Amino acid sequence: MNLSVARIAMLLAGTVGLVSSEEVPITTKTSYLDILERITERTASLQSWSADFRQVRIASLLKDPVLSTGKMHVLQPGHLRWDQESPVKSVMTINEQKVMVYMPDKKAARTYELVKQFSPQHIFIPGPEWMKRFKKYFGGEVSEVTESSVTLKVVPIKKHLKKNLKSVTIQANRHTWLMELVKVERTEEDYVRVYLSSHDVANNLTLPFFEYQPPAGTEIKKVDEVEDLFADIMGE
Repeated sequence: MNLSVARIAMLLAGTVGLVSSEEVPITTKTSYLDILERITERTASLQSWSADFRQVRIASLLKDPVLSTGKMHVLQPGHLRWDQESPVKSVMTINEQKVMVYMPDKKAARTYELVKQFSPQHIFIPGPEWMKRFKKYFGGEVSEVTESSVTLKVVPIKKHLKKNLKSVTIQANRHTWLMELVKVERTEEDYVRVYLSSHDVANNLTLPFFEYQPPAGTEIKKVDEVEDLFADIMGE
């Protein structure tokens, strides 16, 4: 997961029951906040869930797109673990206060303290407080509705967010309310797409799994710039 795009890096449903797309008609005129409420409610009903991810990063400074794959894990409330398998192995944990990235091949870890406001990585760990922050910092719309999915596009309304973030696109399955795609766009030429699949909502993960501690001998360093978290991972 690349937080340098917008400090990105927990959503939705499954066996708790399916939601018929016919219960309440959804169109592009539907309030995007109504859709976010549905996603948040479904997420809150799950103790934990996981999904395979495929991330594609496009940037003007990169010769070719960068593809990474692995598995994302979520624990309510407010914990995420991102296990990247390729192109290099890494473990990233996120909660409402801190991001930690561990690079086994370098025997190094980096930590970054999150500001106490909305950050795009909270897209993956929504809740009541998250919604309050979201309404304060973002506006948006339902940009596309199909038989199987609904897509939201949200944009920052606060000046400090506009400096590094153009928009966030969220696509969810309108029957299960599982998130299937997140796109974080800094500019038209600099963005990250995260595709989620093979969702597992019955894995019963516990807190220790999300409080991962690097092994003894690991060099642990606190960084002041979020981009430095991934400089070693991406070879930037």
